[in-house]
Amino acid sequence: MRTSYLTIGVLRLSPLLLISTLGAEGPALPSALALQIAEGIQLWNTKLAALISLAQAEGQIDAEEAPDLLAALFINCWQGATIRSKCDPSAQCDCLRFALDRLLGA
Repeated sequence: MRTSYLTIGVLRLSPLLLISTLGAEGPALPSALALQIAEGIQLWNTKLAALISLAQAEGQIDAEEAPDLLAALFINCWQGATIRSKCDPSAQCDCLRFALDRLLGA
């Protein structure tokens, strides 16, 4: 799971980067486009939650953790880090790795 998520998160050409950027501008966008962005983020959340569930089934993550909430947390962290890095390129980008290491064990 760590490898899959970090691979998605660090790609600078990822469509997820565009979704995060547009999502930050949601209130200023036409409502139809904002809805499509929200649906894209929800799809991303659903797929990540499925990956977390798989990791739980394999004993890599505590089964008591709610996959949907963990997925939302990681996505929110990633989106925030993406926006922050655009404003401050020197910002530390180790937060996702820190969170994954705590959840999955170093």
